[in-house]
Amino acid sequence: MGDATVGTVTVLFTDLVDSTARAASLGDAQWKALLDRHDAVIRAAVEHCGGTVVKGTGDGVVALLPSASSALQVAERIRRDLALQGLEARFGIHVGDVDRRGDDISGLAVNIAARVMAKAGTGDIYVTDSVIASTGGPGPQYESQGAYELKGVPGEWLLSRYESTA
Repeated sequence: MGDATVGTVTVLFTDLVDSTARAASLGDAQWKALLDRHDAVIRAAVEHCGGTVVKGTGDGVVALLPSASSALQVAERIRRDLALQGLEARFGIHVGDVDRRGDDISGLAVNIAARVMAKAGTGDIYVTDSVIASTGGPGPQYESQGAYELKGVPGEWLLSRYESTA
C-alpha cells in the first residue's frame, strides 16, 4: 500500500503498566503467552468497533477507530478484558488527521495520542478536547486533568480522564 492521506480519524494508544517487571517475574515463555492473549483481546475489541490495529508497540498498540465514541468503547472493553487476564493498561485518545505510510501511519495526531497516553495513570483513559468535542461536548464522563505540555508538541493541551457513566 502506498502513502496516502487517511483523513480525520481517532487514534488510540494503549500501554501495559509495569510490563517490564511483569515480564521479569514471569520469564520469557509465560510473558510471550500473556502478550499473545493481550494482543488477541485488543484486536477483538478494535475490530468489533470497526477499527484497525496499525501496529504493536511491544506491550501496547496503535489503532485507528472510525469515531471518538468507538475509541472510548474499545478502551473500556480492553481495560475490562485485560483485567480478567490480570493486566492493567493506560490509554490515550486523540482525533486528528493521519497519513498512511505503507503499513504504518504518521502525522501530528499520532504523536499527540502517544503523548496523551504517556500522561495517563494505571487504568486511565486520557483524551484531548478533540475527543470531547466529537462526542457531544463536556459531560460527567469527563474529568479535567488540567493543561499539559506534550513533549515535542506546540502549546498546552487540556486533557481529561474518561470514565463511562453507564
